[in-house]
Amino acid sequence: MNRNKKQSSSRFNLMDNQDNITESMINHGSGNTSPVNKNKSRTLRSLMSRKKGKIISIVTIILLLLIAFVFLGKRASNKKDMVVPETKTSSNGVSTMTPKPSISSLEDLDSNLSTQQDDGKISIKNTPGNELLENVYKTVKSNINDLNIKKGELLTPLLITRPVGSEGHKKTIDFISKKLKEFGFSVSLDSFLEKTPLGMKSFTNIIGIKNPKAKKRVVLAAHFDSKVFNTGDFIGAIDSAVPVAILLSICKNLGKMINGEDKTLQVIFFDGEEAFVDWTETDSLYGSRHLAAKWSDGLDEITAKAAPNLSTNELSLMEVFVLLDLIGTSDVIIPPLQTSTLYLFYQLSEIESRLYKLEYITKKHLNPARFVSGQIDDDHRPFAKKNIPVLHLISSPFPKVWHTLGDNAENLDQESINSFNVLMSTFVAAYLDLKV
Repeated sequence: MNRNKKQSSSRFNLMDNQDNITESMINHGSGNTSPVNKNKSRTLRSLMSRKKGKIISIVTIILLLLIAFVFLGKRASNKKDMVVPETKTSSNGVSTMTPKPSISSLEDLDSNLSTQQDDGKISIKNTPGNELLENVYKTVKSNINDLNIKKGELLTPLLITRPVGSEGHKKTIDFISKKLKEFGFSVSLDSFLEKTPLGMKSFTNIIGIKNPKAKKRVVLAAHFDSKVFNTGDFIGAIDSAVPVAILLSICKNLGKMINGEDKTLQVIFFDGEEAFVDWTETDSLYGSRHLAAKWSDGLDEITAKAAPNLSTNELSLMEVFVLLDLIGTSDVIIPPLQTSTLYLFYQLSEIESRLYKLEYITKKHLNPARFVSGQIDDDHRPFAKKNIPVLHLISSPFPKVWHTLGDNAENLDQESINSFNVLMSTFVAAYLDLKV
């Protein structure tokens, strides 16, 4: 989606040539040296000089603009002065543009925090110290083989074909549910039937939560189904076996530490994200569309059982919805996509930079300097439509193996997977203010 603009200088060259021709005619014309002709000659030369002066001024302005663009580009790369509009839809369906307060530099993040909170922006309230970063790293490292590509307890079982209704699909539902329970999470299954271009299909969303009495949740989500391919076995390693494995790893490594009564972690594994034929609003996102609609009318069964006197719906308990997709290869580049969580993205990027400097991770994949206008359609859409703050972590541009048979274990990058696992584990620990 690169847009290349070319600006030709031929117009300026042509004008210079015309000036030279005219001046030549003046100097080498009829040879008339009368005062009138001399005055005309001086007048024409003066006009030519002014015209050239204007051209030089235009060229100078263009050069100054180019220098300014380069300067601003460097400032943008340092995350300075990024102001992007936020589109919000009011209750009557009218969209309004809300400007986001400027964050002049990463050093200003903490000083800007109070303003962001007053505006209702989502953020990590307490900046994580180096001790937390170190402790999370050690915790994740102690189970680092869980996400080993060839023999990882949490990743390798997911590197199979998982299209809706297949044997691999059923095995994956059982595997995720079993692991969540093993890690101390309460589990509910949202099963339903829905018509697709290939007929009626059965779908199952998997929800896990710690401390369902808590009235605030950070939600991590990924889809577990894989796309139907007629030309071979499509694994969907980045799409989305790796994100699912990372979520399970976070549950394993941090689950015992999540015991706060006010705020907790909820994980969702969506079914039916992939289209059966062509991606449309109806042939895609089957699981997320169903769950968002269901939760807008009431509570999840686990929450309702744990807090029977809670008079609200499940969506109102979500502080932020974090969706992971297309992660696991070395060419992953993740820009900020939503202005409502742009500050949170900056905080996540700052955590990544600190982890990298401390050598707790070896790869960086976030690019906060490149805000992508427009949205990438994914499982967050049904929740965003319900005004849930979304942090969409997806590679843009998409990795080269996306929706090809090359999206398999052979093309995964172990260092990228390990680094992202440490990053997201640190994010959850910081957001929930865990004692690790």
